[in-house]
Amino acid sequence: MLRIDDAGRVALAVCLLFDARTDVLMRELWSRLEDVGVATLATHTHRRHHPHLSYAVLRSWELARVQETLAALPAAEPFTMSFHGTLAFPRGRAALACRPLKRRAGVDAVSEVWPVGGDQP
Repeated sequence: MLRIDDAGRVALAVCLLFDARTDVLMRELWSRLEDVGVATLATHTHRRHHPHLSYAVLRSWELARVQETLAALPAAEPFTMSFHGTLAFPRGRAALACRPLKRRAGVDAVSEVWPVGGDQP
């Protein structure tokens, strides 16, 4: 997923897209939040965002290296997540704070992609 920041720079996001049921639930949540004046990805920038979980956001990258890194990861299985609150980001953005209920879910993707160009925390 490519992202464009406020300065017009493009970033590459390595992210997890949700299953159809969760996608619908997240979009319904966005709609309820928008109804009470809370901006969400539903109305942010190009308005074509998908509910997702970002593993890493790369501001500089070599696409072939990212693709090779991701292709080398073991096959992932579906997993269940729980949500525990919200996070506030600069420029008024917010996200749900979540964690996978399965210990290793997503860990390989995060640990392997960061060295390829991910923003360091």
